[in-house]
Amino acid sequence: NHKLSISVGTVIMMSLCEVVHVYEFLPSRRKTELCHYYQRFSDAACTLGAYHPLLYEKNLVKRMNKGSDRDIYTHGRVTLPGFTTFNCTNSSTSSTLSKT
Repeated sequence: NHKLSISVGTVIMMSLCEVVHVYEFLPSRRKTELCHYYQRFSDAACTLGAYHPLLYEKNLVKRMNKGSDRDIYTHGRVTLPGFTTFNCTNSSTSSTLSKT
């Protein structure tokens, strides 16, 4: 199993762009158990992530999504913010850390 499933390309695009759209990383209503579009090998774990870090990664991407749940479930589209749009100075974690 892969240690990271979200592609390095997605992370690079997040460093270059203000918004990145990723398709079918979080499965839409069209999901199948096929592992790859070019193979006829089926396994639900490929889509849903039986491998624990993949499940956590999918949950993180879902939390980072700036689009609607409808976009995910009907179009398989997640809208990720670019790194330049992150503001960590106002997060509860950073304010807690700065007080210590």
